[in-house]
Amino acid sequence: MKNILFLLFVSTALIGFSQVTIVDRESSTDYTSDTLVVSISQGNKEYSDYGIVSVYFDLTNSIIQRDIIITRRIINVPSAWSDLICWGTGCYDPLGAEYFTTPLPALTTETDGTTYELKPQINPNDVVGTGHYRYYIVDVNDNNNRIDSVDLIFNFGIANVKNIDKSIKFNVSPNPASNIVSINVDSNSEMDFKIVDVLGNVVLKDVINNSKKVDVSNYNNGLYFITVSSKDRSIVTRKMIVKH
Repeated sequence: MKNILFLLFVSTALIGFSQVTIVDRESSTDYTSDTLVVSISQGNKEYSDYGIVSVYFDLTNSIIQRDIIITRRIINVPSAWSDLICWGTGCYDPLGAEYFTTPLPALTTETDGTTYELKPQINPNDVVGTGHYRYYIVDVNDNNNRIDSVDLIFNFGIANVKNIDKSIKFNVSPNPASNIVSINVDSNSEMDFKIVDVLGNVVLKDVINNSKKVDVSNYNNGLYFITVSSKDRSIVTRKMIVKH
């Protein structure tokens, strides 16, 4: 299974980084600041042969040149699971740390239109469950600014897992926003939602039933992530920019 993410950076004077477009190779679905779901059975051949399952992302930079490293954050995974991050010059073992950043020798100088591979490798250790990982794209030349991110939800050995794109649809408007933001979910079920800043700090946590208005007039300018999650493990994240 190979999944591709194309990152298209467009200069943004306000927040000092560029927008990103992330596209899945298999489905051509846009996963910009969104969540890719991978579901693997216990009899998966790659897992049976090697004890791991690899997920492939291609990072394509444009417009400006930058040095990039990767920060992996564990949102929630079974305790017996382990993972590796392959980027730049090698593969690295986070040793279960919640946050892990690839070392500077592993940085990749991204020039206009150049594509490099980011390869998470997941080892469920025969434990059925769901793992949720987030991968931040970090610009070394801009004070280690987190340019953007992509979430990976990895389901292992779980039957009848719903496709995330069919389970939750929601939008955020206006975006960019300066005062009131409307969050609209295509569901009448109550769901959890939260807003997280680019550093991973939760700035708001609440529930939503179809729609909710959020006052962002006191938020700092910059990039935020709005995540909506349902009780059946479906999770979707959208990017929001605050501009006063």
